[in-house]
Amino acid sequence: MLHSTFTSISELIPGAKWQELFVKHWPAYRTWFLDKGKASDPNLHTSIEQFRRYMPELLPTYERLCALTGWDELASRFLTGYQPPAYIGGCSQVAWHRQLVRNYDYHPHLS
Repeated sequence: MLHSTFTSISELIPGAKWQELFVKHWPAYRTWFLDKGKASDPNLHTSIEQFRRYMPELLPTYERLCALTGWDELASRFLTGYQPPAYIGGCSQVAWHRQLVRNYDYHPHLS
């Protein structure tokens, strides 16, 4: 039988808990982001404009997260989620009724 452990945090407003996780995981995400050729494309301005266009209701949260990163330009681009580096796909996704529906196609042992 497969056993997986998931952890979560709860913060009404992103703060020290989120920042601690960011500091822990950012080096690996940064390496992935840069290894895939996203050092400057798309630029921060374009990424933020697309974020504003498609998720304006999340802008205050996004700005709070950026502040918690020390306004790091690369992290700010990463946090928009706009045009992330390509990676091996294995999940089907569809936007449906303003929600993202995702099917995990991989076997649980590969999760």
